[in-house]
Amino acid sequence: MALRNGFDKQSIKRKNAEERKAAWDGLSIKDKIASLDGRLGKGKGAVKQRARLQKELHGGIQKQELAPVPPTPLATEEDTQQHSITVTSGENGFVAKIKGINEVAFGSTKAEARANAKKLIKSYSI
Repeated sequence: MALRNGFDKQSIKRKNAEERKAAWDGLSIKDKIASLDGRLGKGKGAVKQRARLQKELHGGIQKQELAPVPPTPLATEEDTQQHSITVTSGENGFVAKIKGINEVAFGSTKAEARANAKKLIKSYSI
């Protein structure tokens, strides 16, 4: 560490920060809110910190465990034949419009656009 005038500036800053953190951690939630009000003005600034403190003060809201969603079956080859695919020339290649699911697929060739459309149809669940 570089010494300046016989002091290590970085270690002094670290020590001061640790002391401030210990003092802050020693405050109650209401005291922390009062400290913010005193420094920044009542209800002004530190919005996220104030929200977190209010949440802690009022017991917080527990996240609910969501039940896992069962996987949906993919479309079969028969299902892909039910949708009509129209391939047109676009500005940057070919566009395959899929009737029935109102989607489009893109490709650099007509065959690629049609293949991408079929993949898209298969990815949709029934």
